[in-house]
Amino acid sequence: MRPFLFILGFCLFQHSAAQDTLSVLFEFGKWRIPREELKTLATIPHRYDLSALDSVQFIGMADSVGSLASNLKLSRKRAMEVAEQCREHFPARTSISTFAMGAIDQGDRARNRRVDIVFHLKPLAQQDREEPDSLSEPKPVPELPCYIRDCDLMSRCIVTPFKKGRKEFVEVEIPGRLTGPNPFGPMLNMTVPRYRRVTSSNDHVRLKWTRKPSRNKKVPAAYIISIPKADFDRHGVLVEKKGDCVEPTLDTCIRIDHALMQELQYRPHFNNALGLLVRAPRCAVQPDARYFYGCRPGVPFHWEQRSGKKRSEYYYTRLPVWAGMAKGISREMLSCVNNCDTTYCRSGYFRCQYLAKPDAAYKIIVESGFHGQGNDDRPYIMLGSSKAGHSSLTTAQVGIDSDLRPLASLRYQFHFLEFRSQQLDPTQAWQWPSDQTNIHRYYRTYLGTELRWRGGEAEQGLFEQNLHLGIAYVNEKPDAPLTRIFLQGGAAIDLRASTSDRSYLCWSVGSFIRLYRSGD
Repeated sequence: MRPFLFILGFCLFQHSAAQDTLSVLFEFGKWRIPREELKTLATIPHRYDLSALDSVQFIGMADSVGSLASNLKLSRKRAMEVAEQCREHFPARTSISTFAMGAIDQGDRARNRRVDIVFHLKPLAQQDREEPDSLSEPKPVPELPCYIRDCDLMSRCIVTPFKKGRKEFVEVEIPGRLTGPNPFGPMLNMTVPRYRRVTSSNDHVRLKWTRKPSRNKKVPAAYIISIPKADFDRHGVLVEKKGDCVEPTLDTCIRIDHALMQELQYRPHFNNALGLLVRAPRCAVQPDARYFYGCRPGVPFHWEQRSGKKRSEYYYTRLPVWAGMAKGISREMLSCVNNCDTTYCRSGYFRCQYLAKPDAAYKIIVESGFHGQGNDDRPYIMLGSSKAGHSSLTTAQVGIDSDLRPLASLRYQFHFLEFRSQQLDPTQAWQWPSDQTNIHRYYRTYLGTELRWRGGEAEQGLFEQNLHLGIAYVNEKPDAPLTRIFLQGGAAIDLRASTSDRSYLCWSVGSFIRLYRSGD
């Protein structure tokens, strides 16, 4: 009897079908498959011998929250979504079926929100009768797309909230200057696809940017997109990444607000001791944010508002100026820890006066003009050389006056203020820093001293040293023939005591004409 029972049991085992179960969990009220569960489904070809698969059942379930009809519908959608995701893994003749159980209550509510995948394998005897189709290498696990926060774009955009009816949106604007070569940091590549995550379904939707003219007509058009405010606040703008999906760590940091700086306009003044007056459109300023000069976490400044129809469209402040360079404006913002850009934090951001530097080349010049001392003034002409420094000018010349008496001059001047005539106009137009080019013709005030000699007997001769204050209109173009027109006045002392008055007032007016220019 025992041998017979053993043989019967062995035969039943050979003809019996085996099964296995894999569960896929869902978020509350959602039927889209979470990312972690997608990774699990991608490993099915490696976890199971699908060549022995007979049929697959997808059993959808929901928790007990909600109505019976809504839970039944939700469980059916979950089962169909998982079945569609897994269909490509199974052999072509595999029988696939879906079932909706609706709400279940089995203790752990999170476990109730799931789909059970039941794999039914063929009986062993049937497997032995079938020959494998072919020996094939295991399928590689497909690499799933990964979407992470685009830290660089998020720190360089202008965000403006608005409403459409009862729905809230934000307009994300990328200034056109930041999408091409610019002196204010690396450009943003707008050909890279970017996405937003739909909070309700966890889907990723590719953004379709549109272009609009920039406020500054001389720079490229800006990129804009409208995003639901809830999606933007939670996820921001995303970019696709291959490989390991490591979400960047976010933290608050103080960094130059590049988008704001691109919208900044300034009004230069000949004296920037109180700071450079700038303004920014209201849309580029976040009223609740903390703004700083440079990147030092010191005392934040407050934007100034002005009355008037046009003035009320802007915020105003004064930027600190050092060596002709204006500090940038930084903002406390949420940024990726490894992307807290400190560019331009410790140096100037843009020149508040784009005045060309003094031409430092040696020049041979002809100086002509009038020189007066006391009640005596005479025209003169001299030939000599000049050499300009960063803020100085030195000349050495010889010549004659109107009485054909020989002259010689050795002069040193220190420049302490440079400005354009437009800077004296309080009604001048606002300017964009990006529009400015080097200005070669401008005014320069200076303080100087001169040793001046004139040949002649007794009172006709002269050897004086004067201290003078002057103003000059200069042209710093290297090829300019007329380089300087000046007017200066001061006090002088006759070192030879050949005149009746040992000390007297003196003045000069004249011009420089360049004859030859050597290297720098």
